[in-house]
Amino acid sequence: MRARIHDDRERAVIDYWRRGGLSASTVQLYLSWIRKFRNYCQHHKLDEIEQSSLSGVERFADSYPWPRAKGHPSASSIHILRRAIHAWACATRGLGEAVPTWNKRPAAPVLPRVLSEYARYRKAHNGTAESTIHKDLDTARRFLLHLSGRQHSLKRIGLQDIDTFVQATAARVSTSTVADTCSSLRAFLRFLQVTGRLDSDLASGVMAPRFRASSRPPRTLPWCDVKRILRAVRRSEPTGRRDYAMLLLLATYGLGAAEILTLRLEDLDWKAGVLRTCRRLADPRPRSALSCRCCR
Repeated sequence: MRARIHDDRERAVIDYWRRGGLSASTVQLYLSWIRKFRNYCQHHKLDEIEQSSLSGVERFADSYPWPRAKGHPSASSIHILRRAIHAWACATRGLGEAVPTWNKRPAAPVLPRVLSEYARYRKAHNGTAESTIHKDLDTARRFLLHLSGRQHSLKRIGLQDIDTFVQATAARVSTSTVADTCSSLRAFLRFLQVTGRLDSDLASGVMAPRFRASSRPPRTLPWCDVKRILRAVRRSEPTGRRDYAMLLLLATYGLGAAEILTLRLEDLDWKAGVLRTCRRLADPRPRSALSCRCCR
């Protein structure tokens, strides 16, 4: 079911997004945040065009009543919020309105020389991905701060420094995260030895904790738990029946959230008992790319 369009501006922006190839599920996701943002501007008597900037988004995020217990949003929620308002600002500008420049983030802090060299080394000699380099730099930075707190220089690193750093890390994060940190620390210590900053091989002295892969939460729920979830849905209400249908599609057909959100009434062939849905691929193809039989 398509969302009701609130006004001419929203209709024009949606058309602009669709011409740009934005998927229906993304449009729906962005609209949910756009409407909250516009309601916020209207409530506080703010010009929504002037607020369509990174600084405006930050102010909106600070005042939004996030549902989490601590009142803080997750990083993914903030990321989606920024993307939605940014897409709204770009579309509004593309439609001819004067929109403030989307402010860039503050420049990243200048890294110490040893960390800058470490980042270049990992990229040049190992071809390491940017995300991995960022994670390893964070570990190296925290290790250097640990040494600074103990008033030790790189030349005076010992196994005791490594052990106390790993123990301090284990006191605040999970076992699997400690194991990842140890792997990053080994890479940093090997770099220090290769570049002559360390005289001995301390990387082999980093002892990571062992853990079983089975100790992690299961990737799927047992069917008995799925049935318990389904029984908990109140099907006496319209929203409950909707939620029950969505959960059935997730559990029985393995559909994704985006596939369910884009379903329309014309995708159901009641006589043939067939449900058609579209799975987005790398190269977009026409609708009705996937079909499956409904339970009769």
